Amino acid sequence: VVGDEPVVRYYLKELKDMDDYKITSNIIYQEECVLGVPKASADLVEVLNKSIFMLRKKGVIQDINEKWTIYPESNAQRNTEKLKLVLLITSLIIFVTGYTVYMWNRSLKNLVDLKTRELENTKNELEITFNGISNYIVILDNKGIIKNINNPYLKLLNKSKKEVINQQFVVLPRMAEFEKTYNGVIEKIMEGGFAKNNECFHDVYELKYQSSVYNIRIYPLEYYDDNIGRIAIMIEDVTAQKLNQAKLTQENKMSAVGQLAAGVAHELRNPLGIIRNATFLLNEGWDDEQLRNLSIESIDSSIERSGKIIDNLLNFSRVNHHKDEEVDLKELIEEVSSFYSSISKGKKINIILELDEDIIIVTNTTSLRHILMNLIQNAVDAVKTKGYIKIITRIVDNNVELVVEDDGEGIAPEDINKIFEPFYTTKDIGKGTGLGLYIVYTESAKLGAEIHASSKYHKTVFTLKIPFTKAIKGEFNQEESQMDI
Repeated sequence: VVGDEPVVRYYLKELKDMDDYKITSNIIYQEECVLGVPKASADLVEVLNKSIFMLRKKGVIQDINEKWTIYPESNAQRNTEKLKLVLLITSLIIFVTGYTVYMWNRSLKNLVDLKTRELENTKNELEITFNGISNYIVILDNKGIIKNINNPYLKLLNKSKKEVINQQFVVLPRMAEFEKTYNGVIEKIMEGGFAKNNECFHDVYELKYQSSVYNIRIYPLEYYDDNIGRIAIMIEDVTAQKLNQAKLTQENKMSAVGQLAAGVAHELRNPLGIIRNATFLLNEGWDDEQLRNLSIESIDSSIERSGKIIDNLLNFSRVNHHKDEEVDLKELIEEVSSFYSSISKGKKINIILELDEDIIIVTNTTSLRHILMNLIQNAVDAVKTKGYIKIITRIVDNNVELVVEDDGEGIAPEDINKIFEPFYTTKDIGKGTGLGLYIVYTESAKLGAEIHASSKYHKTVFTLKIPFTKAIKGEFNQEESQMDI
């Protein structure tokens, strides 16, 4: 049976008892349908087109097709096409997304590789720097285990890194001696006894081990929950520096002794003259017992005076020692200033002493004498003629102040910050080494004192401030002195 839908459905209904039939899946006839209207009714074209459009828009035609068409496979085909389209679009989206993720991961991988190479290069550079530092460096964890050590330290120990790593720091002789000397400071750090900003991380510890001198510094590296994780310990061998400093100081002393030679000779000439006169009287053989006793006393006192002058000069010129001792500040100043009496008289310089009584200082006498001699010599050089040098001692707050003042030409403002630098001098060539005030600065640091300078026209003042803990006024307290020493 071939025909349109109503005819086909009629025959199917009539032939309901027919068991053998088949509806072909292929469309035998399918053409577009056109509704025609007379030319006289041309206005209906627009109405019909609009009606068809509305039917399509509202899905009426789709509903009619689904209800009346005998070929539902056409809708299936359309659904298949739609499904294919959806699958295509989905596949495209998945592909684009996958490609984007791939490219993103690839860029991240490249970035990670780049950062890894940079980190590795930085690590290598730091390792080279770590091993290239001439000072000895060791890294400890919070249990005192050695985690790293640089090559100069290994060379000093004559050991390989494998022999040292993961050992307790006390296997290093200098570290063990340092811990013993400073009452277990490293152990206290490991136990959390010091905060990150504690003074122990800013101090410079001096260690004498065998025949060498070392400066030791401790640096915090890591913190976990306010507890120290790792520390770096740097050990600097300053033996040569100390020797050179001592040699430089000694040369400065010898230079000062040379400058004082004329004054010392004059000081010795007076007692020698008295001795000569007394021996002349004794040789005359006078029977006057009183005159003979007076001559002998004069000889004894003159010899004692000459010996004291020589002893003072020898005490100053000998190599410095580091032992602190009790010294009367007034007596020391009077002793040192006496060396310059001849020079001051020749230049008509009046040396004025305004010294407090009974100020006892526990300090290195040789260093303090050296400081005072350089300050007085500097003042003598500054005063051309007919001037004064005033030396004052006083207790101010928690300091003992030693002031040396002169009315020389003064120091220019642009030079005041340079005067303590080594080899800096404004004197003519051959008249100054530039070491005097530098020695004053370094020796003051050794004493734990501070030196300050101020100057204006015809007045220069140097003030040495010694902490009050290093001095007492009046009766000397032996127990406190021993503690300071």
